Amino acid sequence: MPRNVHETSPRGHIARVTSNQAARESLALAEAQLRSEAAAAERGLSPQTVIAVVGAGAMGSTIATAAAAAGLEVVLIDRDPARLQAAGADISRWCASGAGRGTVEYTLDLARLSRCDVVIESIAEDAALKCELLMAVEGHVRPDTLIATNTSSLDIDQLAASMRHRGRFLGTHFFLPAHRIPVLELVRGADTTAKALLKAQAFAGRLSKLPVCVANAPGFVGNRLFDRLWQEAVLLVEEGALPEDVDSALENWGLALGPFATLDRIGLTLIDAVASRQQQVVPAVPAPSLVSALIKLGRTGVAAQGGWFNYEPGSRRGSPSREVQQLAERWSREQGWTRRPIQADEIVTRPVLAVIEESRNLLARGTANRSGDIDVLFTRAYGFPSWTGGPLGLAAALGPKALQDDAAQFPRRRDARSTFTSHRPAAFKSDIAIQEEGRS
Repeated sequence: MPRNVHETSPRGHIARVTSNQAARESLALAEAQLRSEAAAAERGLSPQTVIAVVGAGAMGSTIATAAAAAGLEVVLIDRDPARLQAAGADISRWCASGAGRGTVEYTLDLARLSRCDVVIESIAEDAALKCELLMAVEGHVRPDTLIATNTSSLDIDQLAASMRHRGRFLGTHFFLPAHRIPVLELVRGADTTAKALLKAQAFAGRLSKLPVCVANAPGFVGNRLFDRLWQEAVLLVEEGALPEDVDSALENWGLALGPFATLDRIGLTLIDAVASRQQQVVPAVPAPSLVSALIKLGRTGVAAQGGWFNYEPGSRRGSPSREVQQLAERWSREQGWTRRPIQADEIVTRPVLAVIEESRNLLARGTANRSGDIDVLFTRAYGFPSWTGGPLGLAAALGPKALQDDAAQFPRRRDARSTFTSHRPAAFKSDIAIQEEGRS
């Protein structure tokens, strides 16, 4: 339920919304539909399915943990023995309390892929490296093996171009930590067959994940929506709010973690690099200059003990930064803008409206299949409040007039908002579900 909504948000329909039974029921039905589809697909998956994960970093290790926790036989492959050893220690610790666990084989040998039914490549987010590895994987697997690349940002069709048999290839977007987040984006490429997608749904169901099938497009669905959320939050800071104002208002409204705390956990260097890459895809969209300015000050996030917030060593809980406030004020002066006080109702309404608008765009273009898929994905993986029913559940509950009233009352700047109309390669989308790691 929202906290202090009436005290902090005296105006605006979105800011004043309360839990809606019909919206919650709609969200529950959407989850049930995804679960049912996964269960139906599972009936065609052999109980002896062997899963390979190539890449034993943080994401690969947690994917392997999810598979082992589901009782599957797992082969975890990495070329670095030290990384395999560290992954083994983590997986043993994570699985220590569970019963009926599967097994994990740790190996340097790609030839072990020959015994696997599903292979998930989970190395660094680098298209050239992934293409090279995928070609090597094809040389070791059986003709019926499903091959997936785990990515939050790369063009699935660009990666598929390096492969001989593209029909069995698709994208997975696991959320970190993969053994705890209950939803999985499955990204179909132009050549992905229906059989391959069905097998991926079955695999997701075996991991107790809700499989949301989406089309290949920049940011897929989840990260595309989060981009709209954090970009609007940055615009609010440019205009007069402070990061702590924004995070506090949105968390009080019901968001699990504010956008600026989330960005700090992801790391601003990554955010800036991929946002710059996005600008190359859509030149009219300016890069978020405040992010770049923070990086120049060495404020790159939690690991650096300073990003949008200050952090004590070993802590992920931030505190307001006078340096960031001064930076925002200086940036506004340089742009010739007069900063203004921004109330909580506007802080809540503008980012949420941006997410609703983009949700509708994704649905209209076919990037997402159903409104319920969007609602499940953004609530279960991104911390959007489930009591709203999700972005589109909220929109349906409020109705068009209320949304139009809010948009008229709180108009948003449109110069930093992107609209993608086609598939484009290597467009950045940040993986914000990292936020869940700190709460689980």
